[in-house]
Amino acid sequence: MDLYHHKSGAQKRKEKKAKDKRTSEGRRTLESVGFTVSSHLSEHEGQKEVAGSSTITSGIDEVNENLTVIVLDDDDDDDDVSGSSSMLTCASGTDTTLISEPHTSSAHLTSARKGDVTEVCSTAYSEGASDIELDSNRQLLKCDIGLLQPGFSVAQIEDAVRQGPEPHPTFFPPDKHGSQFPFYILNFHLPNKEKYPRDWLVWSKSKQALFCFPCFLFSKLPVTHRSVLTTEIGWGPSKGYKKLYNKIPDHENSNNHRTCYVDWRDLQTNLEKNMTVDSLLWHKIQNETEVWKALLRRFLDVVLFLAERGLAFRGSSNLIGHPRNGNFLGMLEVVSHYDPLLAEHLKKVKQAQMEKKRLQVHYLSAEIQNEFISCCAEYVFNCILKERENAKYVSIIVDATPDSAHMEQTTFILRYVLVVNNEYQVLERFLEFVNCNKKTGEAIADLILETLQKRNIPINDCRGQGYDNGSNMSGAYKGVQARILQVNSLAIFSPCACHSLNLCGVHAAECCPEVVTFFGIVQKLYNIFSGSPQRWEILKANIGASLHSMSNTRWSARVESVKPFAERLPGIQKAIESVLELNLTSEIRTDLDSVSIYLDSFDCVLMASIWLKVLTAINYRSTVLQARNTTIDKEVENLSSLVDELKAIRNNWQALLNESRLVAENLNIPTEFRSFQQRRQRKRRRFFDESSTEESFSNSTPEEMFKCKVFHILLDSVIGNMTTRFDAAKAINSLFSILWLFPEVEDEEVREKANQLPKRYEDDVTQTICDELIHLKSIYKSNLGEESLSPIKLLNKLKHQKLERLFPNIVVALRLFCTIPVTVAQAERSFSCLSRIKDVLRSTMTQNRLNDLGLLSIEASLARNCDFSSIIDLFSSRKARKALL
Repeated sequence: MDLYHHKSGAQKRKEKKAKDKRTSEGRRTLESVGFTVSSHLSEHEGQKEVAGSSTITSGIDEVNENLTVIVLDDDDDDDDVSGSSSMLTCASGTDTTLISEPHTSSAHLTSARKGDVTEVCSTAYSEGASDIELDSNRQLLKCDIGLLQPGFSVAQIEDAVRQGPEPHPTFFPPDKHGSQFPFYILNFHLPNKEKYPRDWLVWSKSKQALFCFPCFLFSKLPVTHRSVLTTEIGWGPSKGYKKLYNKIPDHENSNNHRTCYVDWRDLQTNLEKNMTVDSLLWHKIQNETEVWKALLRRFLDVVLFLAERGLAFRGSSNLIGHPRNGNFLGMLEVVSHYDPLLAEHLKKVKQAQMEKKRLQVHYLSAEIQNEFISCCAEYVFNCILKERENAKYVSIIVDATPDSAHMEQTTFILRYVLVVNNEYQVLERFLEFVNCNKKTGEAIADLILETLQKRNIPINDCRGQGYDNGSNMSGAYKGVQARILQVNSLAIFSPCACHSLNLCGVHAAECCPEVVTFFGIVQKLYNIFSGSPQRWEILKANIGASLHSMSNTRWSARVESVKPFAERLPGIQKAIESVLELNLTSEIRTDLDSVSIYLDSFDCVLMASIWLKVLTAINYRSTVLQARNTTIDKEVENLSSLVDELKAIRNNWQALLNESRLVAENLNIPTEFRSFQQRRQRKRRRFFDESSTEESFSNSTPEEMFKCKVFHILLDSVIGNMTTRFDAAKAINSLFSILWLFPEVEDEEVREKANQLPKRYEDDVTQTICDELIHLKSIYKSNLGEESLSPIKLLNKLKHQKLERLFPNIVVALRLFCTIPVTVAQAERSFSCLSRIKDVLRSTMTQNRLNDLGLLSIEASLARNCDFSSIIDLFSSRKARKALL
């Protein structure tokens, strides 16, 4: 057996020099085109010939003075993987510029004009310089494998495979020994001289290391059994490049690598065809999501329908098909008769209920209903808060009433002016119900401030307060309005106009004994007939209508109670006669006899006629003032017309008397005043100026006494109360009236009155409002027309004419005025919804559910116009994923 003969170092160097000489024979060098070669290698290694120089064209006439080219030589047969580098410098220059472009072919070197930097672009290596071939189908994507942290998810793996590894950089840093990167290992060489790129071997810019792309993503081996190419650190320059010649083939031929490579390519193919498990699951989730969206839209419509009408959702059973399963399930069953999708869903739920199997999700349970109600209410609530924020200025309306559970529910209403559909509108939105059993002004004021702070509504933006006329609310010193004014002096208190009208009527109804007797008879007759169905049927058969009970707060009911006495008095008398024939108690019979005697008197006819005219006039104005968009100028205008109408009635005593006598004669009722005949004179202490008055009355006729002691006192009481109770509204109107009355006022008066607004609202309006009003007055007829405009119409006119920027202070002042409330009618309307939602059968309802249902019911118009698609998308995606688990 022949022994291996060790060669000496000199012999090896001699053989290497001969080999380099043979390799360089017939090649064209850079010296031939004007370059000099300077080597940075050690002296004992000698100077290498530059590989690939034969392909450099001789057409380079001019080169940059600072150009330097580095060409790396990689010999296929050389065991030394470090390679060598030669520095190519221009013959005419001294500075060098490194071209870190290992793929650069000499044929692609382009020269530029003198002083320009030569840019080298390459796509391939020259023969003998490198064996690297780039895959032409490989796309330049963004995945850096080094950025993935351990424990990455399946979705991250799919993203990395979908993006693919980054292409190799054009420059690799030398290793710790100073050796250059061996580009030879980037390709796999076959014995037949064919080669193909190792696409699995990737370089990470972030880690500055080599990694195996498929093994890093798909390997299931423990960390201790993995190759360095699949760990977190990878194979970097610190490990040296020499060992890669053995490391790469060993890793490439391992079974784990082959398995991971197949997994990589399979996943890549499936991702391109959308055939992965996650893709299929995602498509299934998408299909299920669309089904849930369709079902949730139906559920949403039923929820809004029931909430808007204040109906109960649940019954005593939650089974599909049960007659007592509640309104929610019952309505869905009715709709399912005409909806195949809903019918299929209810069929599945019913089948599961019959088999006593639990479905993962069906969206019909009580908890889900509550969740859906809460989400819809929260969405509407956020819309209201957003509207308030856009409007900036706001007024608060607060009122309270006990509910079916004897809890004092305080309702909060926000009033503001907002642009809706390119038009200013006055909106009154419900905020919430708050349980508060305290009645003092201090407690209620603290509750208001706390509620506004909780809802992020700044009290400094409040410009108006609206309450009823209770002393704890409207008190000048300890009332709620006084305490709120201490916090914000700009929150003007405006008493409820309707409550003020009612109080005027209540005081007038108690002004004299004759009026008290009349309303007592009206209430007594209602009590008698409503106490028995038989008597009520007799009443309806004779008058064709119903009697109404008296009310101290709702004077529309008081008008309805007086109408039968003025229009159907003969029918009432016949009904009384029919009822007297029944078997009655002595008390009822006595009351009917007394009522019958009063109805046969002229006093009843005259009082019914007077009160019908007075109450009708009051009711008309009260109805107008209860509109949500009513402003204080309309309040003052209606009250002025009401006072004028009442004064006209007071001055037309004779016409009213003649009309009543004509009616009495047709009814065969004597036209005599019984009230002042045979009356026992009461002796009382008189003041010094009463003697002549009493003596004059003693000699007066019953007609004159009725006129002075009943008719005049009644109307004077109403008119007098209206004059005093509406001073606040008149003061507010006087402060702002110059904003719409300026066309008819002299310029000096305009400036005088307009100066009051900046003094009161210095943070909102400036002194330039005077100049704006004078300017607007000069162009009023040519731009706004001859018609006198109300505040809200003037505000919209300025907007439509696009004059808001020209008159900003006028616009702000008009918004402030329209924000101030007129009545608390919206709060009263919320009590009607409260009585429907929290009735005696649902008296244990929680406060949160009451607020949610109340918001959807009171603000039904806003809820119908809201886009709940975001809520539906959220719920459908949640439930679809849950259903597929």
